Amino acid sequence: MNGPANPDPTRHPRWCDRNGCTARGEHRSAPRGADTNRPEAAIVELALTQSLHPAAQPMVSLTGIGGGAAVTLTLSVGQATAARYKLAVLIDEARTDNRHRWS
Repeated sequence: MNGPANPDPTRHPRWCDRNGCTARGEHRSAPRGADTNRPEAAIVELALTQSLHPAAQPMVSLTGIGGGAAVTLTLSVGQATAARYKLAVLIDEARTDNRHRWS
């Protein structure tokens, strides 16, 4: 058998908030809100997560909260990186077409 049968949750990644890992079954960073300083249809929070399994890789958790419901999408770091670049392109396109509306 590779690795311990019961991983040690006290071995936290540097980004872990170190609170409740064992109860959740994963390490989790503090959530980071995508606050625009104006009313929005949904609240968006992002966090890093990682299973307590020794071979687990960090993941990016994106949670959208709106209309009384929450939906969480978990992405690999690779998917999140690709989405980052695609979002930048989409945002640039939106700004180009709407220069008169946004600063």
